[in-house]
Amino acid sequence: MPAAAASSGRCRRRPGRLLAGAALAGREEERGRRWTRGRARPDGAGRSGRGAQRCPQCEGGPPSVLTGTADPPRCPGCRCPAATKRRSPAVPPPGRATAGSERCEVSGGGIPSSSSLQRKKLISICDHCKIKMQLVADLLLLSSETRPVNTESLSVFGESFEKCRDTIIARTKGLSILTHDVQSQLNMGRFGEVGESLMEMGELVVSLTECSAHAAYLAAVETPGAQPAMPGLVDRYKVTRCRHEVEHGCGVLKTTPLADMSPQLLLEVSQNMSKNLKFLTDACVLASEKSKDKFAKEQFKLSVKCMSTSASALLACVKEVKTSPSELTRNRCVLFSGPLVQSVYALVGFATEPQFLGKAATINPEGKAVQTAILGGAMSVVSACVLLTQCLRDIAQHPESSTKMSDYRERLRNSACAVSDGCNLLSQALRERSSPRTLPPVNSNSVN
Repeated sequence: MPAAAASSGRCRRRPGRLLAGAALAGREEERGRRWTRGRARPDGAGRSGRGAQRCPQCEGGPPSVLTGTADPPRCPGCRCPAATKRRSPAVPPPGRATAGSERCEVSGGGIPSSSSLQRKKLISICDHCKIKMQLVADLLLLSSETRPVNTESLSVFGESFEKCRDTIIARTKGLSILTHDVQSQLNMGRFGEVGESLMEMGELVVSLTECSAHAAYLAAVETPGAQPAMPGLVDRYKVTRCRHEVEHGCGVLKTTPLADMSPQLLLEVSQNMSKNLKFLTDACVLASEKSKDKFAKEQFKLSVKCMSTSASALLACVKEVKTSPSELTRNRCVLFSGPLVQSVYALVGFATEPQFLGKAATINPEGKAVQTAILGGAMSVVSACVLLTQCLRDIAQHPESSTKMSDYRERLRNSACAVSDGCNLLSQALRERSSPRTLPPVNSNSVN
């Protein structure tokens, strides 16, 4: 019985299969006729108005529905197995891209990548730090006049050479640590952190230069027969630094594209310019009040008025580009930056005329030798830091695949060693109050 039942069961299922096969064959025959009628049309279109779906890589044929699991995958329009790969959704046809590949192309070509933006920002930081370090060195180290440095950070030292010396030596150690950090961050490709460390290093070099110049003055005037400097109506170093900061802010507004003018950038530029313009205004108003010359009194006032008017016009444009960013509003910032730079340049040029600067210290040859030794040590530090900054700029400007990259990195290591050697020279000059007789070994206490 079980065998008979099984046999009858198989017989009962067999007609169903036959009917299904017949129906499938009928649909296939009807589908073939429709395809033939579509082919007979002179324009190649069927009744639905669509062209017959033929694969360009085969001779075509009636669309098949007999695609069993054992058969190779076929495209919906023909029997060609190879056409499936060409029309697969995973591989878009030539000239088109999926959403993922489109994002990749945009980030690779249209929109700069994060690393590219960090490199671009690092180049800007390098330029600013380099100019600032060179400016401070020109004003304090290369100047032949013997004057004190009157800044807020140096007011705590008073007339104590020892306090100033100890502070400088401590800051040279911090500078060596920063040069090591810059190299480590650069080797890991962290250009954003390199920029932050470089800004910190630039500020430290400026502070170190100011302290060294002040220490050189204090050591020089302590020699027998020296006469201290007499202050004037205007501090040349302070007003010149303010002029540089204003020029830098206007330069940022001129060179920054509209897409990069973020509210944070505009706020920083506005605040920095306002701070330096306020200092220039206060310094010139005070000089006008103390001056005994009638022309100088009036000229200081007129210079301040001209500068303030130009500054108000520019800051109004900066506010407008912040609220309504467009090329028109950005061009206004560029347009009104010129008059402000010219008015500040004229004001500082008039304020730093010799009759407003007071009298430099009078020192004997012994004091001059002490001053030259300390300033020379400080200059070796600044020069090495400027070279290091230039090396960082070259590395950020060129791709890693550049043939010159190995040379740039070698120069960076040599510059870091020169910074360490310069710090040793400066510390030795401060301790001995004389120029070191010999240079330290090239690799002594160097930062690798």
